[in-house]
Amino acid sequence: MTAHDPWRAREVIPDRNLTGLVRRPSGSFRVEPVVDLAPGAEHDPLAARLAGIVRENLANAWQEREFLRLRGAAAVFADDAGTALTLRFDFGRLTIHEGVVGVPDVTIRGATHEIEALTRLPLSGFGPLRAVIGDPEGRRALGSVFRALRGRSLKIYGLAFHAGFVVRLLRVLSRSGRDGRDGHEAP
Repeated sequence: MTAHDPWRAREVIPDRNLTGLVRRPSGSFRVEPVVDLAPGAEHDPLAARLAGIVRENLANAWQEREFLRLRGAAAVFADDAGTALTLRFDFGRLTIHEGVVGVPDVTIRGATHEIEALTRLPLSGFGPLRAVIGDPEGRRALGSVFRALRGRSLKIYGLAFHAGFVVRLLRVLSRSGRDGRDGHEAP
C-alpha cells in the first residue's frame, strides 16, 4: 500500500461513475441525497413546492438522516387543484411523478392548503410536543391538521400499517426545524 492510495485518503473523494456515492475517509460509501422531478411533474406547482421543501430540508443533518432511511411510495391527491402526485423514496433518492405510479404505501388526500399544512407541522429532531410549547405557529399548524383529519377533509390512507413511513415522511417534509425556530438545533 502506498501513501497515495485513494482508498485511505483523508478527504472525501467523489465517485466519478455518476452513482451519487461519495467515499468517506473510513473507506465506506455515503449516498448523496437526490431529489428529482419526473417528466411531466416539473410543470406542477405542488410538485415543485414539495421538491423545493425537501431540498431545503436536506441541509439539516437530522432531516437528511430521515431522508436516507425512507423507502416507499406516497400518493398525494390535491382535490381542489385536481393534482395527483407520487413521491417515490428509495434510500436517498426522491422522484416525484405526476399521477399515481405503481401501488403507493400511503395515500394523502385533501385540499392543497391542508397538504401544505403538513409541511408546517412542528416535527423537529426533539419531537413534536417540545416544539409546540413555545411556538404559536406550530400550535396553529397542528390544530389545523387535526381539525382537517377529524373533519375528514384530509385523509391519510395506510397510516395504520405504515405509521413509521408516514412519521418519517412528515419529518422530512417539516419546515419547523430548518431555521431553529424551536430554540434548538436538531440533532
